[in-house]
Amino acid sequence: MWKFFVVLMLFTSVLAGCAAPAATPNDDASVAVPTSSADSTVDNTAIKVGGLFDRTGATSDVGIAYANGVQAYVDWLNSNGGIDGRPIDLIDADYAYKVENAERLYSQYVNTEKVVAIIGWGTGDTAALSPRLGRDHIPFMSGSLAETLTNVAKAPYNFVVGVTYSDQMRIVLQYLLQQRNNAQDLKVAFLYHDSPFGKAPEAALDAIAAANNLKVLKVAMPRGATDLTVQMREVQSFGPDYVVIQNTPGPASLALQNAKTLGLNTQFILLNFAANEMLIAEAADAANGVIGALPFAPPHEEVPAVKTINDHLQRKHQGALTDPDKGLVFSQGWTIMSVMAEGIRRAAAKGQISGETIRTELEGLQEFSTGGITAPITFGPQDHQGARALRLYQVRDAKWIAITDFIEAKQ
Repeated sequence: MWKFFVVLMLFTSVLAGCAAPAATPNDDASVAVPTSSADSTVDNTAIKVGGLFDRTGATSDVGIAYANGVQAYVDWLNSNGGIDGRPIDLIDADYAYKVENAERLYSQYVNTEKVVAIIGWGTGDTAALSPRLGRDHIPFMSGSLAETLTNVAKAPYNFVVGVTYSDQMRIVLQYLLQQRNNAQDLKVAFLYHDSPFGKAPEAALDAIAAANNLKVLKVAMPRGATDLTVQMREVQSFGPDYVVIQNTPGPASLALQNAKTLGLNTQFILLNFAANEMLIAEAADAANGVIGALPFAPPHEEVPAVKTINDHLQRKHQGALTDPDKGLVFSQGWTIMSVMAEGIRRAAAKGQISGETIRTELEGLQEFSTGGITAPITFGPQDHQGARALRLYQVRDAKWIAITDFIEAKQ
């Protein structure tokens, strides 16, 4: 019995030595593993769409709501029969606002998952992916509204749904000059997120400043700053008539609060990613009177798409669009996904869903309604900018109130 026991132990040791090695941790834990919106019941007729979202990076304060809006639209669409009975399978991941992560995930989406289109997020990563999108024939829409992404020659598969940051700047300055009867020597301070996103409307500002003799001060807002008093003192010393901010609501709120503490009394105007209900919640009284350029309707607007979103959220027991974790940026994600889905739907109706056919059908959209969330969307073979008009809003009694009708940007 003793000899049998020794032999048994030796045999067990040999088996253990031959076993597969233990799994090692992911070499790059900063890149999330893509997840699929499909479940085991979805058959192989699902239409795969990739998603690049910022849930933990530098713009996650708005990136999370945007991602959730995209996912909610896919859920709504699939609940209503999908596209000719075929569901959308949204395969998405958090790229943490890092270009290298977006590039790595893109390769996986295109080469392994075989997606037919991608919904992205940031300016820097969208620009970096543009050459590959053209080569691989992948239609791409993102949260970025950078004007450079509308250049069909350089970015043939990029489509921009909302009013670009440059056109937002043009509209804002048109309005301000009109309010001051085209007065010369107006002083404008420009505070911006220190990134391609933040600098995107700079060229438009420079052109209008040169044409109208505006004096301009440009101040970068450091990423991750917890106090902007130094920057706001610089602005205060400049003595601006207006301050325009291109950033997200967190830093913009901090700037408004610091300005109030310093006693800086001037008109602040925020471009779209800073101008939402998150800003009102974070800046509190410092937000009163602030003007915002809103290409996407705020969540309290009584338009058809807002009702559709709220009905869907109610059925899912997920609250309402006016909840702090949703809002305007949530409906932006919903709307962008809806425009991409329309291109896919039209391609399906022609009998073939591919990057090339989706692009062709998107280029045929004329006055496409987003249910009131944006001005009607029109694309063309040489025009991938969907809208050029927006309304200006102002914070009154903790709510964004429209102060203009739709204003179209003048080049």
